[in-house]
Amino acid sequence: MKCIIHIQTNKSGTSREILKNCFKENCFNILLTDREKIQNKHQEYPEIQKIFLLKNLNFEVICELIEQNIIPYYKIETILSFVDNYVYLSSRLRDLYCFNPTNTKSIEVMENKLLTREMFKDTEYSIKHSSSKDVIFNTIKYPIVLKHPNSCASRNVNLIHSEKEFKNFNLDNLFIENYIEGEQFLIELFVKEKEIYIIGKFKQKILYSDTNSFIITDYILDQNNQITKEEDLFFNALIQKLEYFNGPLHLEYKINQDVIKLIEINPRPTGNSMIEAIEKATKINYAQQLIYFYLNKNYIIPKIKTNVYIKFLTSSKNGRLTKVTGKNKSLRIPHIDFIFIKKRKGNRIFLPRHMGDRLAYIISSNSSIENLENSIKEVSKTLNFQIDENK
Repeated sequence: MKCIIHIQTNKSGTSREILKNCFKENCFNILLTDREKIQNKHQEYPEIQKIFLLKNLNFEVICELIEQNIIPYYKIETILSFVDNYVYLSSRLRDLYCFNPTNTKSIEVMENKLLTREMFKDTEYSIKHSSSKDVIFNTIKYPIVLKHPNSCASRNVNLIHSEKEFKNFNLDNLFIENYIEGEQFLIELFVKEKEIYIIGKFKQKILYSDTNSFIITDYILDQNNQITKEEDLFFNALIQKLEYFNGPLHLEYKINQDVIKLIEINPRPTGNSMIEAIEKATKINYAQQLIYFYLNKNYIIPKIKTNVYIKFLTSSKNGRLTKVTGKNKSLRIPHIDFIFIKKRKGNRIFLPRHMGDRLAYIISSNSSIENLENSIKEVSKTLNFQIDENK
């Protein structure tokens, strides 16, 4: 029997959509995870036929499991992960067990933020950085950004304004980089045989939490905001330097007075909301096309040709979620395509500390940016999260 192995999944976003679409393609899905709650709630993941629960999702452990429990019974079509810190692992496994259309070394660099900084340190797009504590305390100019090389969803990424604030952090395994002013953008790309295809360019709005972490709340694709010549050169320079000539990726960057600086680059599509947004705006199932890419089949690369607004909602108080109302009514508001509630009844709710604390996202498209924003404001009034502060 043919199978597809998936390394880790989230309950929503790209990794889950890939699983669902593999199932629609009549693929036998095998999930390797270290999250016991997924196995305990297997019935909530009907697209997964088999789950292996492991204590550690490391290369050696997975290789042993594959050789003892999968290869004797299944033919591996591909091995996939679209979850932070597992994309490189899945590419290493593809190198060993099946066809791999991507460059594993490039993915390793992109998945590690310090390796990314080191690779691009001599380019004009680089941000000054250091992992030396001596440099941190003796030569740095504030504000700066403190990061973990494997940070994700803005966890372990903090804006620091003074040396005194360092006392709140264990600096082991962290590095710092200059804070860059300017407008921040996310670009969703696909590279096919060295040619770069632009799926969509989104302007980002950032909320700074009480702990000075960065939380993206708005992704805005304005068709009037075209790719400049400087941006095109920037994208090509990154791809050539990485030698990443086939596969999906997204990157975040800032522009200040036409100067472009790389914030980060990731060897996968953006997680929450992007797959749905691309499908709503292009009528192309991007998750399905990604599966075809990894299976070495013919695939289509979508391109968004309409305005899109994605809004993430956050809470103004701590507590426990008791009820959510107004979703069906909200979906009847003009231009609203999709609403996903990330939090469930009974979940602890927090004032936003990182992007994992976002409550829900709303996708709106096919009108002016002003109309889309107004529609989302109407949803924000209609959609009600009842939070008990005493629980």
